[in-house]
Amino acid sequence: MADTPTPTNDEQAPEGYAEISQAEQQRAEKLVASAAKVAGMGNWDYAIELYMGALAVDPENLDIHKALRSVSMQRKAKGGKPMGMFEKGKYKGGKTDKDKLLNAERLLAFDPGNTDYMATMLKAAADGGYYGTALWIGPILLRANIDGKQDFSKFILLKDVFSKIGNYKLALDALSYARHLKPESGDLSHEEKDLAARMTMQAGKYESAESFVDSIRNRDAQQEHLERDKDIRTEEGMAGEMAKAKAALEADPKAEGKIMAYAEVLAKTDDSKFENEALELLESAHKDSGNFRFKQRANQIKIRQAERMEHTMRKMLEDNPDDEDLKQDYADFKADRDKLELEHYRDMAKAYPQDLGLKYHVGRKLFDTGEAMDAIPMFQQSQTDAKVRKDSRLMLGKSFLEAGFVEEAVDTLGKLLEETDSKTDARGLDLQYWYGRSLEENGDFEPAAKAYSSVAQTDFNYRDVRQRLADVRAKGK
Repeated sequence: MADTPTPTNDEQAPEGYAEISQAEQQRAEKLVASAAKVAGMGNWDYAIELYMGALAVDPENLDIHKALRSVSMQRKAKGGKPMGMFEKGKYKGGKTDKDKLLNAERLLAFDPGNTDYMATMLKAAADGGYYGTALWIGPILLRANIDGKQDFSKFILLKDVFSKIGNYKLALDALSYARHLKPESGDLSHEEKDLAARMTMQAGKYESAESFVDSIRNRDAQQEHLERDKDIRTEEGMAGEMAKAKAALEADPKAEGKIMAYAEVLAKTDDSKFENEALELLESAHKDSGNFRFKQRANQIKIRQAERMEHTMRKMLEDNPDDEDLKQDYADFKADRDKLELEHYRDMAKAYPQDLGLKYHVGRKLFDTGEAMDAIPMFQQSQTDAKVRKDSRLMLGKSFLEAGFVEEAVDTLGKLLEETDSKTDARGLDLQYWYGRSLEENGDFEPAAKAYSSVAQTDFNYRDVRQRLADVRAKGK
């Protein structure tokens, strides 16, 4: 067995380790928020896409790997199926070790118990220098290979990878299972003694994936990043950062990067006083420079303020459900907020015409505000974007229905249902429900009852499906 780098007590990475820059780490973490939000709504497939996008930036972020696997397991529990053969073919292999790693992890996300995908991930992570990721997926593969049909080659792969990284305890664990399958092997017996000696001498610094990554990445820089990126700040806690950003801006007041940096510090306090100062700064900068990103950031702050206000008003309404004035105020506020969001996404779509996903968001806001007719062309355009294709087609069908184009709704939703593997996850239930709605509106009561029945069998309390099922059955008779 070739010599492997033994971890020391300094902060140097083992030979071959693929270090991820702090800027890339930060960029990946910002992408995770959207993925977590989508996952919270039960949109598992889209959440997988978003988490994979974050991992493409930082393949060594263990929190993202864990979140992705959690979504994968939830998807499977809800009846989610593996990719079809044609789809799988798109993600076989890869030009680089990183490509191979990400492709295998995507396949694993749709089939979380597949040990072949785990093994491919493990090997690609080790070959590409993503040692933290290898230390994370390795124990998962080890346990799966022990509990399932034990594969000798996978135990050997685990042993080799753990040895390469310098975790001799895990390497010895994997080797012991390999020896159990081939007790007569003298080579394995000799290697077992060698690994045991190495484990005894090892300081044991990298006992887990987390300890490995933490010890490699710059702790001071990482802590500074975490402090800077917290969502809720106090004036006292942010005072130093505000002063520093403000001084930098005053030294170069026309520098767009410094304008944005100071605005970001102000906005992250979640304090309306500082947020309003940030808004003034951003709107003035947009007026002076014409740079759209200033307007974009200002709109995002306004939307976040509106979300906080809606939460407050909704709580007040829950406490005073009979207050008619409060009900009207809440309805008026929601209408204004929807208008603000619609204008924001329209601005974004105009500024970035190649991003068809933005047209999907425009369509959603149009649909939500009762403008289904105008939403139709938005969804027709956004359905060509793979990331939002299924959601766009579902919304297109719903928009056809709401706009009175019932036959088009039946056709659109019916075709999408035929192409949908999982009909029991959040999107699948929504699709079947609205397909039933379109059939009911079209007078096709028997197939409508079948669609509603499928939803009811999975979730009897879904929307008003019980009542609709009873109604169409009565009409059918």
